[in-house]
Amino acid sequence: MGQALESPDVKGTIKEVLRKATEDEPKNPNATEWLLVRPKYFIEAIENGPGLSIFKAPYGRGKTYGVGYFTFHEGKRSGKYDTIYINLREVSAKFSEGGIKLSGTAIDIPLYVCAGTLGLKFEQGSYMSSLPLDTLKKICENADKYIKNGDLKGFLENVAAKSPKRLIIVIDEFENVAQYSKTATSIAESIKKLMSSLRPGALDLYPFKLNIVLAIQYLYYPSADVVQYLQSGQPILGKMYSVNSDYTIPVEYPFDSYYEYILKSLEFLKTHKLIDDEKLSKIQIALNDKEVKGLIEQLTKLPSRIVFEQLRDVIAEISVSNNYVETIKERVNAILSGNPIYTIYIKHKIPTELSDSITSGLEYLAKLRWGDNIAVDPVKRRGYEGVIVSAPGLYRILLFKQNDVKYTQSEKFKSGFIKAYGNFLTKWCAKSITRKEDECKVIIIHPENVKVGAIVQELRSLQTINFGEQRGGIRISLSVDEISLDDDELASLVGSVDRMGGLAGDKTYFQKRVEEIKNKLS
Repeated sequence: MGQALESPDVKGTIKEVLRKATEDEPKNPNATEWLLVRPKYFIEAIENGPGLSIFKAPYGRGKTYGVGYFTFHEGKRSGKYDTIYINLREVSAKFSEGGIKLSGTAIDIPLYVCAGTLGLKFEQGSYMSSLPLDTLKKICENADKYIKNGDLKGFLENVAAKSPKRLIIVIDEFENVAQYSKTATSIAESIKKLMSSLRPGALDLYPFKLNIVLAIQYLYYPSADVVQYLQSGQPILGKMYSVNSDYTIPVEYPFDSYYEYILKSLEFLKTHKLIDDEKLSKIQIALNDKEVKGLIEQLTKLPSRIVFEQLRDVIAEISVSNNYVETIKERVNAILSGNPIYTIYIKHKIPTELSDSITSGLEYLAKLRWGDNIAVDPVKRRGYEGVIVSAPGLYRILLFKQNDVKYTQSEKFKSGFIKAYGNFLTKWCAKSITRKEDECKVIIIHPENVKVGAIVQELRSLQTINFGEQRGGIRISLSVDEISLDDDELASLVGSVDRMGGLAGDKTYFQKRVEEIKNKLS
């Protein structure tokens, strides 16, 4: 087998075997050879979830595979619970083909749950139930009555009562419940209807028998509507697990899960006789190398879809190598340095290679916010990159900072800021010119891990400046705001969507994140 592993086709074979076990097999409800690992919050929100959990994430972060397929197959493996998994987009499309009419509201949920009893042939992985068909039919025998009466509460009580053990219902792409008008209001109404139907109701009558898990695209979650509803004192709050302030849960994988994926993959390869016991043992030792672990941990900061793909590449490389530690280091370093966008996710900052994109990104942002008729002038002074925005009644500096400025450095920062922006400040922010309040403003835009308190304080105290040939000090009136950006927003700011090749999400998602930054500007 040692000679076979030198074949140039072996790496490709290994990657394809692992890909199928990770991406294809989980769609099969009867799969036994699947390679999935648990997402963060699986135990708290899903396996032991109190009744309702809402996972929110953009495309490519693991909602379907981590929240959906892993939950299904882990339940079958452990026997702790039954699962019904529903991809609303795919199942509703099949309903449409079959002439089954939907209301486009939460009242359709019984129809989705009972889809496995309707005799329709679904695409593999779109609807899966671990319940015996007879049991599912028993649960669903009066579904028509509940749908006709709009009685979602009664249906959920019936499901909990008749399920032989704990049942977890995962509804993926829940935003598609609003079939005819996918607006924040219509989606919120369905979420609220589900919440009020669960409690008071099934969750009180049959404790720990039922857990509803929603997975929804970041773009469509109606945060404001749901928060307002829940903060009005809804009973469901006592039966929800949430992490974010809008009562959702992020889809994330901890480092331990990624590491587990590597080890499971290696065992899988050994089972399929693609590596032997000796090689497996040596690779496991190499994986415990401190530097190797550190490099892999950096890799796992990328969006999950790309991490799993790159890990398979690393596994294939070491499977045909005899120098395991060095091979892992070389391969991971090559991956990390292969795309400047990776730096945004690993170091939470825009890399030097993309620094020229900062001002062009700010210019695009300014015109998106205030229109094409404004004047936008870039400032590329190192450490003070930004744009100057001017129009009648509108004078702004969009200043980008991606490094901390300590209070002991704030005086030096002020001096550099005046050199970079002094002409604008004296021309448009001087107190001798009659201005409305907040007409002249600095908006500091920065990664969320960067501290800008010293800068904000220094600029807010800036009342008089000396600039150019003007002496004696010019009094200015200046207001200061700051906006923090997460990694996806940083990526969208530098116009990097085209460079990402689907790395962290689709273009629609990133365009939405730019819109969100725009809406923070004032």
